[in-house]
Amino acid sequence: MKYFWFVLFLWSCGSDTAVIEEKSMCIQASEHIASCGIEVTPLPADCDLGGAAEILDISCAELNNPGKADFFSKVLCRTGLLYTCDVDECIGVQPDGFTQWGDCADLLVSPVDSDCRTCDYYRCKADQREEVCTDVDYYIDFGQRYCHRFAQLTEGKLSTAGQEWSHRVRICLMQFVEDNLDETDTCRDIKQEALTSHEFCYETTGFCELPLTDWLKILTTVDPFDVDLKSVLLTGLQCLKSYSDENPGILETDLDDGP
Repeated sequence: MKYFWFVLFLWSCGSDTAVIEEKSMCIQASEHIASCGIEVTPLPADCDLGGAAEILDISCAELNNPGKADFFSKVLCRTGLLYTCDVDECIGVQPDGFTQWGDCADLLVSPVDSDCRTCDYYRCKADQREEVCTDVDYYIDFGQRYCHRFAQLTEGKLSTAGQEWSHRVRICLMQFVEDNLDETDTCRDIKQEALTSHEFCYETTGFCELPLTDWLKILTTVDPFDVDLKSVLLTGLQCLKSYSDENPGILETDLDDGP
C-alpha cells in the first residue's frame, strides 16, 4: 500500500550554531531511520535533540527488532512525531444530566467542549447508528481516535492561539456530523460526508493563521499511513504551499497521492 507523508524543514537564515546543530542532528536521525528501511514520517527539524541522538546510537538491527517496537515508538514520540505517542485513557467529568447515552448533542455543550469526554460524542453516534460497520468505522476509527489524540496529546503543546483553534475545530467537526448525518446513514456515506467537513472546518476556524510551529505539531499528530486524513493534510499543505511560494526554500513538502 502506498502511503503519504510530509517533510517540514525549517531552514535558518542566521548563524546560530545551536539551530544549525539541531537541524543537522534531526535530519541525520531521519536519514538513519530511512537507511534502515523503516518508513516513518521524517523528524521535524526542530525535533528533540536527545531523542535524535538516541536514534543515531541505535543500530538498524535494533531498530528493526520487533521486540524493540514499543521502545522505538517512545523515542519517536520524544523527538516530536506525535502520532507515535500513546494516548492515555480519557477520564473526564460527565456533564450534568448526561446519561448513557442521551442526546449525543449534549456532549457539544460548554463546558464539556474543553474536556476529553467531549470525544465520546463519536461513540454515542456510533452506538445509535442502525448499520454495524464491518470495515472502517468513521466515528470510532477516525473521529473518536483523533479527537482524543488532539485533545489529550497535541493541544497542550500548541500556542495559545493553537489551543483555541483546537477547541473550535473539534466542535466544528462534531457539529457538522450533528447537522448533516443521522442514524439511518450508511457507514460508507458517513465516512464520505464526514471527511468533507475537515477542509471547511480547518479553514473557517483559522488553521492557516496559526504559527508555523503549531502547523508542525498538528501535522505530526496525523498517522502518515492513515490515508483517510488526506483531506486534512491537503488543507494544511495548501497553507504551506502558499508560504513556500512566498518564501522559497523555507519549506519543503511531499505528499504521495495514496492508493
